[in-house]
Amino acid sequence: MTAASAFFSEFLGSAMLLFGILVMTDKKNAVPSWFVPVGLFITLFGIGAGMGFETGILLISCSMIGTYARKQVSHSTLLAT
Repeated sequence: MTAASAFFSEFLGSAMLLFGILVMTDKKNAVPSWFVPVGLFITLFGIGAGMGFETGILLISCSMIGTYARKQVSHSTLLAT
């Protein structure tokens, strides 16, 4: 799998997860509050079963990118002083 394919797969999986969360938490859809955890499980299970074999279900990579960027900035700040 190329890096571009892995990026597209993760982008699509994260977008589907975001769409699922927005659909379940929208007040106009009138989803019962007890169904939100069940719906999130079904959404994550579906994404994992359908797309997880390619990249290992690494959804929402932004947290890791932010952590990596913070480490790089603090490291470069230490080197500059």
